[in-house]
Amino acid sequence: LEDRILYDLQEEGIIEKGKVRVIEESDPIEGYPWVVRNALAGKDEQDLIDAFLGIEDPELLDLLRAEDYQKVQASDYDYVEKQARKLDLIAEEQ
Repeated sequence: LEDRILYDLQEEGIIEKGKVRVIEESDPIEGYPWVVRNALAGKDEQDLIDAFLGIEDPELLDLLRAEDYQKVQASDYDYVEKQARKLDLIAEEQ
């Protein structure tokens, strides 16, 4: 559970403070990635990436519920996949 979400749930009184025990914390994980399908490539893909990376307007970012956008790649989530496999949340590839 993302700590920001836990904090919000506690502030709203949905989860009582002190009733959830942290058993492990991970390194920061880039959340909520936007992905581009393979059919969108080349200049169109780069234009879309540049548009998101270029958003600086605080009001627009607030509407998008974002602080900023950063480019990520699949390998940024290797830790998540490793932990999910360790917990048997993802079946081993055959």
